[in-house]
Amino acid sequence: MKIGKVSYNGTSSDSLGIFLSGSGTYNAAELDATAYEIPGRNGDLIIPNNRYKNIEVTYPAFVPNDFETRVQAVRNWMRSAEGYKKIEDNYDSTHYRMGMGVGVLEFTPAQINRAANLQLVFNCKPQRFLKTGDTAVNPSSGATISNPTQYDAKPEISFKNPTSSATLTIGSITVTATSAYTGVVVIDCETQNIYSGSNNLNSYFNVTNFPVLKPGNNTITYSGVTNVTVIPHYWEL
Repeated sequence: MKIGKVSYNGTSSDSLGIFLSGSGTYNAAELDATAYEIPGRNGDLIIPNNRYKNIEVTYPAFVPNDFETRVQAVRNWMRSAEGYKKIEDNYDSTHYRMGMGVGVLEFTPAQINRAANLQLVFNCKPQRFLKTGDTAVNPSSGATISNPTQYDAKPEISFKNPTSSATLTIGSITVTATSAYTGVVVIDCETQNIYSGSNNLNSYFNVTNFPVLKPGNNTITYSGVTNVTVIPHYWEL
């Protein structure tokens, strides 16, 4: 059995004296779909909603010693943050999740409360993000970005000083500037926002759809901007 550890919100479980005895890291999220029963037709009509549901990830763990003094620190760690934070474990070295600590379940003390078994539970986004997908690339106009997964990735794209006629195209999706701007602009395709620092720039661009990186090769072209950077955010289930 591999003794493991999990890092959440920048703190590793082993630094708190917690060690994993198993992993739920490979469990996959459920497809969100609506089923309709139609009179006279066998089976349901299933309509996918083009999304996956959040997944509860549970890590069986144990505290080998000093349980009584560690238990509050464990609870504090699991509730140390609001919103999604990065979760990494040493069972899967190539992916990470984004999740929030739900709590610690089923404390089972042993050895007169010196040790205990427990479960660490996280509410996670459905994606397992590739660590390599967080590496920024600086494509020239006309270059190809290759998505190695079977899922559409929603990149973070940044560039400098768009002119009032600037355009950026990935695949068949084009973003067009309607006003010039001096500074660094970020297009966050996951949240569907365009900004520069704390300035909302959605009104500076014409966007029908936000770009995605389809599985396989994606051509990127642009004009009227400089210093284009793409963080792909590839993911799998």
